[in-house]
Amino acid sequence: MRLPLCLCLAVLCFTATNALAAPLAPPTVPEALKPLDAKIGGHWAFKGTVLSFKAEQPVTDEQWKAIESLAAGGVVNVYAGGKGIGDADFERFATVPLEGLSVDGATITDGVFASIAKMKTLKALGLSHAMKLTGQGATALAAMPALETISIGGTGFGDAGMAGIAAVKTLKKLNLNHDRMTDVGVAALANHPAIESFMISPQMGQIKGDGQSKGMWAIKGDESILFHLPFPSLVPSCQLKMDLSPLSSTRTKPIRPRFRLRIVANEVLQ
Repeated sequence: MRLPLCLCLAVLCFTATNALAAPLAPPTVPEALKPLDAKIGGHWAFKGTVLSFKAEQPVTDEQWKAIESLAAGGVVNVYAGGKGIGDADFERFATVPLEGLSVDGATITDGVFASIAKMKTLKALGLSHAMKLTGQGATALAAMPALETISIGGTGFGDAGMAGIAAVKTLKKLNLNHDRMTDVGVAALANHPAIESFMISPQMGQIKGDGQSKGMWAIKGDESILFHLPFPSLVPSCQLKMDLSPLSSTRTKPIRPRFRLRIVANEVLQ
């Protein structure tokens, strides 16, 4: 019994569509990375497939080769933690074509910025829980052509590094949580050409958020900007003003006035 040609074509199209729609299984964790409790798959830090591991001891050459092999196969996002990761490991990361790198709890210093600057394919960078990171040398990040997201939290990063962040002209999203920035440092972001989202939480430094740093609000971009400003001191007066007038003469697209002020500590949304 022969099936009609149209029915055969429909079956073939259905099969092909389902084959294309089926998600690819993540690669198997290489044996060399199993001592690091490595996992490959989804992760909160990045979209797509992520290699995550924790190294409390120095990463061996065999383990680095496994990381490089995974990246060559398409696993280009890495979330790494542990005291076994130091400045020298960032030189090795710089040889891998990563798009996302987040490092938590490592024994790193400001020396990593020179290595990070060599990562020309990197789109997202996260550095957290590293108190020896102060921001000195962050100006090297200005040479990165693809960097769009920077997240820094629980570090000694302060005003010394803010000019470096502001120099990353491709930057769209910036998260600063529990570091050492002050009003002076944050004001370096004034007139940034691309930032769309800026989240800042209570700092170990002195950010008042009371309008004294007018440059902080003069950030420009083609889309509306979302500020998360958890400053309890703003609750009684809510005097924060976002002055859009400096933007009107430089903007090619109309301003979209959808700014939101969220004071997380007291759950006030204005």
